[in-house]
Amino acid sequence: MASADVVVVGGGANGTSTAFHLTRLGVRNVLLLERRWLGAGATGKSGSLVRMHYTNEHESRLAFESLKVFRGFHAEVGGDCGFEPVGFVQLVGRGYADQLRRNVAMQQRLGIKTELVAPEDLPRLLPGVITDDVGGAAWEPESGYADPNATAFAFAAAAARAGARVETGREVTRVVVERGRVVAVETREGRVATRVVVLVPGAWARPLLEPLGLGFGLLPYRIQVAIFRWPAGMARGHPVVIDAVHKSWMRPDGSAATLIGVELGVGHADPDHYSESVDPAYARRLGGDDHDEPGRPARHRPHPVDRRALRDARRLGHVVQDVAGDRSVPGRVDRRGATTHGRPHALPLDAFRRGQALGRRGQLRPGAADDLPLSTRRGLRPVPTVVGTGRSPLRVLSGRSTAGSG
Repeated sequence: MASADVVVVGGGANGTSTAFHLTRLGVRNVLLLERRWLGAGATGKSGSLVRMHYTNEHESRLAFESLKVFRGFHAEVGGDCGFEPVGFVQLVGRGYADQLRRNVAMQQRLGIKTELVAPEDLPRLLPGVITDDVGGAAWEPESGYADPNATAFAFAAAAARAGARVETGREVTRVVVERGRVVAVETREGRVATRVVVLVPGAWARPLLEPLGLGFGLLPYRIQVAIFRWPAGMARGHPVVIDAVHKSWMRPDGSAATLIGVELGVGHADPDHYSESVDPAYARRLGGDDHDEPGRPARHRPHPVDRRALRDARRLGHVVQDVAGDRSVPGRVDRRGATTHGRPHALPLDAFRRGQALGRRGQLRPGAADDLPLSTRRGLRPVPTVVGTGRSPLRVLSGRSTAGSG
């Protein structure tokens, strides 16, 4: 029977990062099992926002540590994560300015470079933005976004270089528990003996958790995002934006497009059977037109776009509360999913339990070329592998949706 000291289930950014950090802690017999291909779930089609603005101190601390990893990724991990420090803007509605001020003050105490921006000053960051329903804003000049696939693949390659095994196309069907302890995982190719399992399966968490009596109330949600092309002549880029007024977010995608998502979804989605195209009504809502209605995310777009649909795709994800180590089943640690917009914290600390670091960080290692023989391009499906506010019309380039859990 095959065996491993630790089995990591899930090949997204969190799973591959977990495998990498375990090897840095000195664990050598690490096995990562992914049911499809690396980045096949929420990670591969996520917004991958890298920002520090959260409403609780623990998550801001974690994100701040992540920023350090993304900024020095080649030296810290090796390879390229595609980090683009275009800056980040947080928008809140009227009546929330005091809460925003408290959040920014908390983040500044942590050493995060962030500042308040008055609504009337927003056009310098977001030319053309409509601010009549904005109560306040925060600006993080060092934040931005990363390439989610490149991040996951680089972590996997670094883990493999350190001795971990990464196997794609191998689905874990059950965590085996005997006498109250984890002893193995079952796969269609056979059992793998292990005393520690880290579950990071995203939208596929429930079938593995519930037989252990660990439901957590996770429900898959279908969340859509779409890419919109900039109109001809639009040369200036824009920062990442989270619009809390209209529950939406956006970031650049390449050199002439914007990725936009809305944090609204349809519950009880089946992660194994869901449409891979974006609803036309969703694209119209995001795009708006010359008669934008109040409440549409288009009001806070930083530039015009063109709404002709060209091609579609979708993604899967999870809404998550925190990172938790649940001791009700000895030997099991659970990272409960990813997020609806898939922000890649990249687990920069070796372990986290409700905001507390459990391990000591290893020394920085020289970077190495990413030699994992899988493509990192968005949307490609590698074969199974084993390795050691404008108002113009919008053009929809692509779209994706997620089945997340809340």
